[in-house]
Amino acid sequence: MSDDGAGRTATGRAGHRTGTARPTAEALPFDPSEPLPRLRRELDTGPDGLSAREAARRLAVHGPNEVRRKAGPSVWREVATQLAHPLALLLWAAAALAFVADLAVLGWAVLAVIVVNAGFALLQERQAERAVETLARYLPEHALVVRDGHPLTVEARELVPGDVVLLEEGGKVPADARVTEGGVEVDLSMLTGESVPAERVAVAGLLGAPLLEEPNLVFSGTTCIEGQARAVVFATGDRTELGRIAALSQRTRREASPLERQVKKVAWLIAAVATGMGAVFLVVGVAVGLPVTDALMFAIGLLVANVPEGLLPTITLALAVGVRALARQGALVKRLSAVETLGSTSVICTDKTGTLTRNRMHLRVCWTPGQEGEAGSWAQELVRAAAECTTVTRDVEDELHGDPTETALVEGAAELGAPVDLVRRDERRQALFRFDPRLRMMTVVQGGGTSGPTRVVVKGAPEAVLEHVLPGPDREAARDAVQRLAGAGTRVLAVAVRDLPADGGAPARRQGVISRDMLIRSWGYLGLVSAVLVMTGFLYVLWRAGWQPGDPTGEGASLHGAYVTATTATFAGIITCQIGTAFAARTDHAALREIGVLSNPLLLAGIAFELCFTAALVYAPPLQRVFGTAALPWDVVLLIGTFPLVVWGVDEARRARRRRQRARWEDAGSLPPWSRRKGG
Repeated sequence: MSDDGAGRTATGRAGHRTGTARPTAEALPFDPSEPLPRLRRELDTGPDGLSAREAARRLAVHGPNEVRRKAGPSVWREVATQLAHPLALLLWAAAALAFVADLAVLGWAVLAVIVVNAGFALLQERQAERAVETLARYLPEHALVVRDGHPLTVEARELVPGDVVLLEEGGKVPADARVTEGGVEVDLSMLTGESVPAERVAVAGLLGAPLLEEPNLVFSGTTCIEGQARAVVFATGDRTELGRIAALSQRTRREASPLERQVKKVAWLIAAVATGMGAVFLVVGVAVGLPVTDALMFAIGLLVANVPEGLLPTITLALAVGVRALARQGALVKRLSAVETLGSTSVICTDKTGTLTRNRMHLRVCWTPGQEGEAGSWAQELVRAAAECTTVTRDVEDELHGDPTETALVEGAAELGAPVDLVRRDERRQALFRFDPRLRMMTVVQGGGTSGPTRVVVKGAPEAVLEHVLPGPDREAARDAVQRLAGAGTRVLAVAVRDLPADGGAPARRQGVISRDMLIRSWGYLGLVSAVLVMTGFLYVLWRAGWQPGDPTGEGASLHGAYVTATTATFAGIITCQIGTAFAARTDHAALREIGVLSNPLLLAGIAFELCFTAALVYAPPLQRVFGTAALPWDVVLLIGTFPLVVWGVDEARRARRRRQRARWEDAGSLPPWSRRKGG
């Protein structure tokens, strides 16, 4: 496809410009760009402005010229919300069970995690909710106004509709106003995103133009770059453009974000798994002859161990880091959980429509292995599939609306004799996965049931699509064609179609936080290896002290000191295994060397802090007495130090095996089973 008219500069008004709609009857009872005499009659004012008495009366009627913040939830309600978070409820249950199992230290530690996390999350949310206060800072503190025919300086919050203000170079516009004399250049970037200053002069308004494009209007909070002017205020406070933005930030009803919904599901899943494992071990313990009390304590300990105490603060801290990073770049985030979406955005592409190109695309060339040209049944099948993988709509006048590239595909299909009925396209569609900038692909699932076989259509960047389709020789031919077409100045897209078997159905310590492959990896590989290593460390410490199965290790026994050392080794072993897990979890498919062992400085800093804190718990006498730990001998430390390498090495071997299997499947022209599952 090629972009028609590239390199041209359009003259006159652009077809698409940033701006707001005309004022409604609810917002303003008049049009601020109407003829000036009529506007003055509407505002009941004149060239010399208002009298001080009339201004005071209008201030009582209209209220102060400031962006007002809607009353938000009380602090106590927000605290209750944080303490009742699904994961927090799971931690409450874990703390209660810890106290029941006589694990008071663990219970208090879990409670501390709950309180600290709730306080930190509350602080971040309160800071993020200050969007309106941030907008209010755009308003100047004082304004130069004409009252009783004389200029004087007043507080900007005292301005009212009908006031005549004087605008000067370097000052901020104190309210929405109509220029009546002179002219200024105004920086409107805070409202329009345009970096070039806009000229605002005392001229007649444009019929049907958006407010922000009116040549005679200036807006609250913008800055005068150059010139001098006199203007009459027509809107203050919440009725200004700035006030409307603030109102929008408070009007939306708060709903759970995708991350919050997934975390809730994870909490219930963890609770179910932990309860099930505890119940099984309780039954097994009683069956093998353990006292009921001991079996119950063991089951409770297992329940507590399965609760991820660090997950909630980890999520909160990760989102908080995102909020602060965006704040440093000038972005305002109202909700902490919104960072999940913003944080996954790496590139935002924009186009000044109507200034450089006509924004029209046309289908030029079609290519499949062994075929190239503009005709033939194979070309019709290709462009029909491409047009099916679009979201273009058609209005009552038969005009297409949507992305220019997708519009070109629908038009191209019709030109090649393979028109697509857009209504039927949507009716046949089972699922739609919109273009993902990380995957660089869009996918639709069609058919199934009485509509015929289930078909998956993928459209996207050639290098991304070709990675999943075509065997070796055809893939190289496709890559050569992509390079040749791209070199000719065309935009190249790859399209792939696959019909699923009738019984295959449509694809799914949505893609959700928890997936089948992740559970197998976590519990079947990383978790199992970690458990074996930790138990090895525990038994090694007891064995080196002369322990034999059945020997007493309770308080007063000769081996009690060795038992305390063994439990400390278990604790340290869990920490080191988690370090190996952290490195392994950085990649699901590629080798760690490909992404860099040292490429995540925050992870390295966290591991360093964790090791220092663990050393303090193990070797500092005051902390030993509090947490029941003991100093570890050097041979035990060396043994535990190998755990991260073993955990990471096992997962590295698993990923290497999967890469080899994937290569064999691709050579055979297919994909391995885990790649066919969403989230695998």
